Amino acid sequence: MRPVLRLSIILACLVFLSCADHGLSPAASEPGSGIRGRITFSGAWPDSTKDVVLVVSKKYPEGITDRDGLIAFVLQNFLSGGIQLCDTIPRNADLYDYHIRLQPGVYEWVFVIWFPDTPEYLYGVKELGAYYRNPDLQTRPSPVEIIDGVTYDRINISADFANVGMELPFFRPGRKR
Repeated sequence: MRPVLRLSIILACLVFLSCADHGLSPAASEPGSGIRGRITFSGAWPDSTKDVVLVVSKKYPEGITDRDGLIAFVLQNFLSGGIQLCDTIPRNADLYDYHIRLQPGVYEWVFVIWFPDTPEYLYGVKELGAYYRNPDLQTRPSPVEIIDGVTYDRINISADFANVGMELPFFRPGRKR
C-alpha cells in the first residue's frame, strides 16, 4: 500500500474517532470554557463535498508550503491533541451557529475545512475560511486565548467555496482575506 494512501486511511479513521467525543453544540448557555460564533458560507456547495468541518488548532503551520509537510503537521498535532475536529456541518447550510468547549490555552487557528468525496481525499482538502478579528488587516488567522470558565462570542468565520479551487490546501501565505 502506498504511504500516502496509508496515511490517508489512518487520518480518516482519526477524524471519525475524534468526532465522537467533542463536537459542535447549540449556542446555549453551558458551563466551561470555549468559543461560539457563526460560520457564513458563500458560493455553491460542490457536488463533490464529502464533509465540511470546523477545526480548532493550538498551532498554525507557519512556514509549511508543501502538501506533504502540511499533512505531516496535521497528523502530528492531531495525535498530540493539538487539533480538534468537530461535528460535520449540515450540507448546503448558508449559516451555521456553533459552540465548542475548549480547555484553557491559546488556539492559533480556528478554521473551516472542506473534504472532497474522492478516494485520496487528503490531497483535495481545502480551507474554506478562518477566524480573523479584522479580515482587512490580517494575512494570518487570529489566535484565540481561552481563559478557564469563559466562553467567547462572535468568533465568526466567512467560509468561501471559491477556495476549493485554490492551489494550496489550507492556507495562503501573504494573501489578504
